[in-house]
Amino acid sequence: TPLCDMGAAQTSCPCSPGGPVVSGTKDDNLVKVTVSTDEREPLEELADLPQTPKLAQSRWWEAALPEDTCVVRKELREMSPDEQERFAQAMLKMRENRDGKGTSPYFQLAAYHGGFPPKSRAELPEYCTHGNPAFPTWHRAYLLDFERMLRRADLALGGDGNIGLPYWNWSKTRINGEVVPAIVRKMLLREFEEDFFPVPPARDFSLANTNSDDAIGSKIDRSRLAESAAAAQHSVHFLQFASTGDATSRAPTIESAHNSIHMF
Repeated sequence: TPLCDMGAAQTSCPCSPGGPVVSGTKDDNLVKVTVSTDEREPLEELADLPQTPKLAQSRWWEAALPEDTCVVRKELREMSPDEQERFAQAMLKMRENRDGKGTSPYFQLAAYHGGFPPKSRAELPEYCTHGNPAFPTWHRAYLLDFERMLRRADLALGGDGNIGLPYWNWSKTRINGEVVPAIVRKMLLREFEEDFFPVPPARDFSLANTNSDDAIGSKIDRSRLAESAAAAQHSVHFLQFASTGDATSRAPTIESAHNSIHMF
């Protein structure tokens, strides 16, 4: 037990804030001590100490993120092997169900974007916007929401949450000999568990159907999508840039490139 200074006439023992009050006198080598069990307020300076939040591991998806941290988004194929592994593990963590079938953060974010037939839109609303000027801005907010969940998954795995959502720069067909990032093929094309979906899906979601690098690379090169996307970003009219709803044959739109790359 820590030794308290009994020179004062009456003091609250800092070793036990809010506990018994220790009174005493010191006379040469003789110390007389009495203890009162009256309840007292904790020492103010101890009460003001920051408390470490204790979030149950089972509720990692609700973890608070530091507001003063700015994460960096990198091209996935240019990241170090350790960075790629860390990203992939966080993605797999997001696929873990919280409470029963179809309750993983990954599935719920995906359904938020595109719905999930055979579930009705009343059961799983679809919010993704296409064919109107909100297309680029809605997706920016959506990616931020996805990135924040990725960071929470990283925290749950013991990381510091300082991880950005990587991007795939398909305008550069191959980087380090890869079209689709190799870490994606290695770790993230694992088939979904049976309980990933709340009910059997209406169509085949098998990841084994992913095309080869040669097939995808060939389609990208023939499509000239990079040129189309660059032209869209030089448009002087936001509506024509933003969506297919206002595009013309002379003014390409960023949404057209988005739609095409989905099909490769």
